[in-house]
Amino acid sequence: MHDKAVRSEILCFIQNKPANVLTFDSVVDLCCNFYTADEVEQSRLLLTQFQTQHRLPKHKGNEADKKKRTVSDIVKACVDPSVLLPTFYAVDLARLPPVGVEHVDISALLLEVASLRAEVRAMVAIKEELANMHSAVAALNVEADAWPKPGAT
Repeated sequence: MHDKAVRSEILCFIQNKPANVLTFDSVVDLCCNFYTADEVEQSRLLLTQFQTQHRLPKHKGNEADKKKRTVSDIVKACVDPSVLLPTFYAVDLARLPPVGVEHVDISALLLEVASLRAEVRAMVAIKEELANMHSAVAALNVEADAWPKPGAT
């Protein structure tokens, strides 16, 4: 990540997919249906300023195909961990696509729930271990109080 923050609603949306539960195809479809070809092209040009590892070509063909292939390239660049990009932010929230439940990747949500459950179980185990340690320390303190003090007769 660059230290720089850059305004781009489309790149902000792609970079921060809602809760990271959208599939690649859903992100591409949402962007293609919501943003104009000009907005997609502007974001491609903006991304090329920061993108040095891979090319973001200008596609040929009919408008819908060009837009879909360009958005696909943009999403690939944004999710590639080897690509150093600035943080993109949105000012006009009306320019972020609405995401419905039909776009959500349920398997990602289930993995998140399973992960959270595992964390809760680990915290319960740690809490029990801490309670056992407190009991052991208290027992040692009681035992130490029962010992005769040095120098006392």
